[in-house]
Amino acid sequence: MNSYFYHGIESYSGYMGSAVQLMIKILKEGIIIRNKARNYDDDKYNHVCLYRKNDEYDYGEESTSLRSAREGWINKCFVFVINPQIEARKARDEETDLIDEWRCYNNILPNDIVGIALPFETIEEYLNEQFEQDEEDKKILKESLPQIMEITKQLNIPVYNSDEDNFTDKLDSTLEHSKV
Repeated sequence: MNSYFYHGIESYSGYMGSAVQLMIKILKEGIIIRNKARNYDDDKYNHVCLYRKNDEYDYGEESTSLRSAREGWINKCFVFVINPQIEARKARDEETDLIDEWRCYNNILPNDIVGIALPFETIEEYLNEQFEQDEEDKKILKESLPQIMEITKQLNIPVYNSDEDNFTDKLDSTLEHSKV
């Protein structure tokens, strides 16, 4: 099955506002390889990590979810939906212990980002929590959410809900009907 690529940013308390700010930056500049993004100096990081479903596994099985990029960086996270026609390859077993990691050895351009997904329910819960140490990040999140929605509107790219169960499967099933 043909499917999109996905690149995600983890979702956790104290970092959600910063995650949305990073998404805004990426929508404007693209996704850069790990070496540049993390200031590494190691050739083994000259790639962008991506998720693409591995149809050989049952994602309902706990053993699969423990070894899945989907569970760590896609479900309930801040996600970029990426053109399925970019040049990427499945990561080899000696490179990763994940069953569904793909790698792109180039920066991903902003025009290859065809959508985003935000964890709307998780965001709402976070904003309603009463932890004082997260107040600055919540302020950043409240300011950044309208900005990212305006940017996606300007770019004419859809926004999906990454809290929705199997949202990537649903998106991938629409791919055959799209003109990507």
